[in-house]
Formats: sequence, structure tokens, C-alpha cells
Amino acid sequence: MVRFLSCIGLLFCLLGCSGSGNLWRDFDSWIFAKYGKTIFVKPEELTVRGVHLGTGEVTSSDVVIEGRITDVSEHGTYFVLFDDVGRLLVVLSEMGTDVPIGAFEQSGSIRVLGSIESGKKGLPFLRARAIRFLRDGTERARSGKEA
Repeated sequence: MVRFLSCIGLLFCLLGCSGSGNLWRDFDSWIFAKYGKTIFVKPEELTVRGVHLGTGEVTSSDVVIEGRITDVSEHGTYFVLFDDVGRLLVVLSEMGTDVPIGAFEQSGSIRVLGSIESGKKGLPFLRARAIRFLRDGTERARSGKEA
């Protein structure tokens, strides 16, 4: 009987007993920040150029973009990601306050998991869910859903 109730409780928790209502998405964000991969979602790997040229096709889909940081906001709410072709605004509002500003200053390359959205004048931006810092061949993780 106890085992049965434990299984029911576990099933209830796995089916959505979460503050945000999307336990699988939050778990994928945490896994991405820790290991650089996702389990439940298969995000599309894009470049900044791919985002700008394919905005209509990738809007609201999960993507992973790699680049370097050029500008960081004073309060850590956004940064600008760039690669050899262009720049992209990355908004950190879904991540809360879990990302220290100093981490951006020390970072070389960065990988960001998030969704592409359309901003003012139709320009795309990335709403980040998890960040994977890459520095000197080692990786450090930051996620909005640290466990």
C-alpha cells in the first residue's frame, strides 16, 4: 500500500506539480546548464545569421546559439551576443537573478538555450532559459532553474 501511494505521488509530481506548470521544460533547462544538452526538447542549433535570415520559421521554437558577449546591461537583464556575422539581443527575464554579472565579464564563448521572439520593428531576440559558459576549454553553467 505504501509503495502504491509513493508511485501515485511520484506520478503526480512528474505530471505537472510545478510552479511554472512546465516541469519538463524546466528540467531540460537545468540539464542544458549542467551538461550542454537537452533530453526532452531537441533545440535547433543556429547561428546569429540563421536567426536573422529565418525569423519567421524559428520564432517561438527552441534554439541553441553560440557566440561571444559584447555588451552586458548594467543590471544583468540582457546582453548582446555576437559571432563573425552579426549580433543578437539575449533577454534574461526568464532566468531571474541567478546569473551574476561578473560571469559575463569572465566568459569567452557562450551557448544559450532559449526561444526566438520578435521584438520592436520585427527584429528578433533570444529569450534565454539556460546559459552554458565556455572558457579556456572548460564549461561553467548557469540556469534560471538551479536545483
